[in-house]
Amino acid sequence: MALDKTTSGIGSSAASASVNELFGAPLSQSELVIAGLELEAKVSGYHADNVAPSILGGFVLIRSYEPLELIQPNFPSEKRLYFAPLNPKFEAPTKEIKAALRPEVSMSNHVWNCSQAGALVASVLQGDVVGLE
Repeated sequence: MALDKTTSGIGSSAASASVNELFGAPLSQSELVIAGLELEAKVSGYHADNVAPSILGGFVLIRSYEPLELIQPNFPSEKRLYFAPLNPKFEAPTKEIKAALRPEVSMSNHVWNCSQAGALVASVLQGDVVGLE
């Protein structure tokens, strides 16, 4: 599968998991996420927003990259939640979207703040006291 540098995303991330399975799953899920991150970095930046859910399944929050810390929220079993990927009828290349951010806030600060906000909400909803640290 060739990676299109302008519209990579869930498809290329999911392909990494498929290739791993074809070769007898030599990589663990954690190793596969890290390998997917390295591949993603070559195309559109080092981010796990597509790689982690494609490989791990479900809803995944990225709390940090150094070290890599992923949170898979445990939703109450009596609740039924479904997630569906949507594909808008317009292209939004990652580089163009990043360029639209205000220069006063660096991309790394923006990503860090958003990941911490998501982790906080996940910890509260799960009653995870350790995650609140």
